[in-house]
Amino acid sequence: MLITLERESTENIVKMNILGNVEGKNILIVDDIADTCGTLLEASRILKQKGANHIVAGIVHALVPKIMIERLEDSNISALIFTNSIPCNDIEENPTIKIIRIDISENLSKWIHLMHFEFLIPRIFNGGE
Repeated sequence: MLITLERESTENIVKMNILGNVEGKNILIVDDIADTCGTLLEASRILKQKGANHIVAGIVHALVPKIMIERLEDSNISALIFTNSIPCNDIEENPTIKIIRIDISENLSKWIHLMHFEFLIPRIFNGGE
């Protein structure tokens, strides 16, 4: 499945196309960054209309303001999974079962340490020390 977008601006989607059959399927939407999650929520609405079962979103960097948490609660998204690369104070103040934040600090510190001591990146991912 592939989602294509035509935008008028960063905030305004003119057209969204879903390529592929999603009926009866569980969907994982992957994106690099989300701020208002408007695109994500619109995509989940269309996917649900086309018959998708469960929809989960995986985002690397997410800004999750209180309004987004409220919109997420009323959406078709079963879970929003993202890293703690950006502080999100509103999550602690407004916990929800739909939000899963993954702590990447240990991995980042390990990678920085290994790179500082001139270990090659491929060795890091292959488990070499």
